[in-house]
Amino acid sequence: MNQATHAPLIFAVASGKGGVGKTFFSVHLALLARMVKPRVLLVDGDLGLSNVEVAMGLHPRHHLGDVVSGAKNIRDAVTVHPKSGLHILAGGAGVRELADLSAERRHIVSTALEEAFRDYDVVVIDAGAGVHPAVMFLVELGTTPVVVTTREPQSMADAYSFLKIASTSGRHREFHMVMNQIDDEKSARDAFARLSEVVGRFLPVRLRLAGVVPEDRAVTDCGYRRRSLLDLNFTPPAAAAMWTISEQLLEAAAQSAPEAPVQACVR
Repeated sequence: MNQATHAPLIFAVASGKGGVGKTFFSVHLALLARMVKPRVLLVDGDLGLSNVEVAMGLHPRHHLGDVVSGAKNIRDAVTVHPKSGLHILAGGAGVRELADLSAERRHIVSTALEEAFRDYDVVVIDAGAGVHPAVMFLVELGTTPVVVTTREPQSMADAYSFLKIASTSGRHREFHMVMNQIDDEKSARDAFARLSEVVGRFLPVRLRLAGVVPEDRAVTDCGYRRRSLLDLNFTPPAAAAMWTISEQLLEAAAQSAPEAPVQACVR
């Protein structure tokens, strides 16, 4: 695979708590990026679990655990989604070594991922939920961090806790937030405004609203059927919202991305 002539756009998608639709958003961000960019990688960073492969109806032969053990080169561990052409690196369901990575193994994973990322135009990392070190090191690999939350008070509080921990590394000074599963857009925007004000007062980071995804029965149906909203031709409201948000995130990331030198092919 030829290496990209520009530095890849690397989105690290995280959340303060589970159950907010983070993986569903990550999958669609990657699928939509694949519609405009030829080389897109989706990394299932919820290590030791299998959220992405389940969401996409895949049964990968290899995963990140094979890379950590040395059994596979990371490029050989990638699975190609047959319909979209999206490249997917599975997280390794039930692999104990991935569920609680040591600092040494996190370094192995980071080094392997950074090398593989050079082959792609866009990378989407579906990081785990919460503030565990196994989550935070993946967030730090990203160039554009995205936080998914609902407008429920506990979800917003957990998002703030995530931002507080993430801001201590100094890696990122700007975070993009996606408000998901929203039944009242005005209330969601008001909740974001309050959170953004608190972040601005107490944390050394800037919070931007990437967009609002409405509550949509089609999302639940797609989850049960292991399909994407793209299969429904963007007719559901959530699909249209995700398309708009993805376009804006890609544009924002491209504007801040550094140039990368042209490289020879690596395989």
